[in-house]
Amino acid sequence: MRKITIIAFSIFFSLVCKAQTVFWTETFNNGCVKGCLVNGVNTGNGAWALDNSNLPAGTCNDTYSNLWFISCKENGNAAGACGSGCGAAPTLHIGANDGFFYDIGASYDAGGFGGCGKGGTYTYTRAVSPLISTVGYSGITVSYNYLKFGQNTIDDGWVDYSTDGGVTWTLLVNNAKTACCGGACNNARQGLWTSYTSATLPATADNNANLKLRFVWTNNDDGLGKDPSYAISDLTLSYNVVLPIELLTFAANYNAGGDNVYLNWSTATETNNHFFTIERSADADDFTPILTVQGAGNSDNTKYYSAIDKGISDLSGVLYYRLKQTDYDGKYTYSKTVAVTIPDNKVKALYPNPASSRINIDYYSAAPNQSINYFIYDCTSRKVSSAQITSTNAGINTITLDISPLPNGIFFLELIQEGETTHFKFIKE
Repeated sequence: MRKITIIAFSIFFSLVCKAQTVFWTETFNNGCVKGCLVNGVNTGNGAWALDNSNLPAGTCNDTYSNLWFISCKENGNAAGACGSGCGAAPTLHIGANDGFFYDIGASYDAGGFGGCGKGGTYTYTRAVSPLISTVGYSGITVSYNYLKFGQNTIDDGWVDYSTDGGVTWTLLVNNAKTACCGGACNNARQGLWTSYTSATLPATADNNANLKLRFVWTNNDDGLGKDPSYAISDLTLSYNVVLPIELLTFAANYNAGGDNVYLNWSTATETNNHFFTIERSADADDFTPILTVQGAGNSDNTKYYSAIDKGISDLSGVLYYRLKQTDYDGKYTYSKTVAVTIPDNKVKALYPNPASSRINIDYYSAAPNQSINYFIYDCTSRKVSSAQITSTNAGINTITLDISPLPNGIFFLELIQEGETTHFKFIKE
């Protein structure tokens, strides 16, 4: 059943004045299928290194200690996907080193020979990135996908960072163990890839030519650990980009009386802001510019903007709107998208307005012979006219009302169909 009604959907949101942009990416794509040790691998960012020096007291790398590999033997699948063998995305991962099992993906030898000095698999090994330059960047964050399991905290992995080229190190994160596909990790089930993004690094990481990351793995050779071990893919670093505006709100509301969409937005600050372009789409994918509104240039005060999209008379369903903000230098950014529903049964128009003797109202009816009530009120809310009419056909109908008996002034028309109400304001002159 179709009804004449006002349907509006507003989305309010706040955008901080910074956004993250990737400036450094490590894909680990060295073309290796299996067995390539991490030390010396260079995929374009510089050489990775193995650092097993200056280990903590009571730790060591025994005869069959587990090793860091960079190969596609453990493929870098998307977050939420299960681990798998070779694909197009090699990873940094821990493998075995016992002469039989070697690089078999994120799978390690848990040992059982007794630990350091006894020919076992006791491991404390670190894969170190090349130097990462953040010169010109601030607000640094680190992101990657990972697999990790092992025996509690005894067999474990974590990430450190250094701002002095590897002289001193600080813990970045010890990620939670990841789940395994199909149930509990039992050495047979594949791990579940999981995404991670760090908090912003301290200011010492900003504008720094000597940032490094290192990935640490340790196990204690008691033979009790369960795979998967530890794997890293899609390692990226991002920085904060200061945006030209701080957008507080953006809303789109359908106005049935005018058959248009009101667009309103506000900004907390503006820097070098030339103008806004309102773009509209029927599918949230392909947008078309429809309106332009001048920006404030530079402002530290809240600014309020509004515009009306009058070009929807032949449109219905969900429409999507976004703001394109353009600087004086031609650079631009986009807001988030907001949606508004335009009903099929919308009132098309009230015209002419102002009027002297008659007004017309185009409206939608789902079927012929549907009853519609109208009421006209003056500016004191006194009812001055009312009647019930019947639609003549399904689709768009037109009501013509005689307003010649009314005095000159402002009046309000209330149109009611099946319990739903639409209001208009018109002027009699």
